[in-house]
Amino acid sequence: MEMPELVRDSAILMLDEYLETENDQPEAVDLAEQVIAAIEAAAEEAGMEDPEEVVARIEDEQSYEDSLVEALEVEFENTDDMELSGEEIMSYVEKVCGIEWLSDADFDPFGENDYDE
Repeated sequence: MEMPELVRDSAILMLDEYLETENDQPEAVDLAEQVIAAIEAAAEEAGMEDPEEVVARIEDEQSYEDSLVEALEVEFENTDDMELSGEEIMSYVEKVCGIEWLSDADFDPFGENDYDE
């Protein structure tokens, strides 16, 4: 799935803030839920069309049997070497979810990107 770099950058900031102010040692389920919330909020902030559908699109593309929250929770539980920083978490999420970040100049917020690659 293609998404603008602005979403990644905003999600990193949101996750860093969460880790600094709310919970610096979150359980896997809490971290997964926070990642989803950060992606959705960042997509809306970036002006993506239907930001509330971003998670559903990721789930569809990756053909998860469970929800994205559950898939991330399992991945986070099975990863011992992940540093708890917004940057590291989003790097991990992009690999797990198959997200390709496009520069803002290359991304069309009105849906002209190919979401079905």
